[in-house]
Amino acid sequence: MNNYDDIAKDLKQTIEEYKQNLEILRRRFTDIDTIVEELEHLKSKQGTLIESFAVIKSKQANLATDYEKALAQLGEQNTKWDKNVTDISDSIADLKPKYKDKLNEAIAEISEQAKEEAKTIDRLLKQFSDTQAEKIEELKQAVEQELKTSRKINTAWFIVTLVFIIGLGFTLFYCRF
Repeated sequence: MNNYDDIAKDLKQTIEEYKQNLEILRRRFTDIDTIVEELEHLKSKQGTLIESFAVIKSKQANLATDYEKALAQLGEQNTKWDKNVTDISDSIADLKPKYKDKLNEAIAEISEQAKEEAKTIDRLLKQFSDTQAEKIEELKQAVEQELKTSRKINTAWFIVTLVFIIGLGFTLFYCRF
């Protein structure tokens, strides 16, 4: 019976191993099922991405065409602007001699006016200095006259004072005797 017990044990152990393997296989199957679902999901996304990529490529082609057109238009506009700048430059070059003469005339006129104004200022300064010189001369003469008069008055007072002192001196001298 031992033998039967051993066989039953072995059989139980084998069944148990089968159950464990079955559980592992179920988990693996679930994992594989999840992976398959994820692949299906990615596959559907891939279709959407491929469509989006195609739209983007189409837009890129349109943008490249628009870019080339815009670049060509800018080139044409740049050529027009270069021509306009050249025309304006030529016009300025044509006007330069005409206005150069006018400018020289204006400078000559301003120079002449400046000379006239300088002469006028010089004349006015001379008149002012002459007037001031006359006034200074008049003041000088008035001061000299005042000094002469003051000297005469001072001399007269001095003489009067001297005569008074001498007279006083004589009076005192005679009054003592």
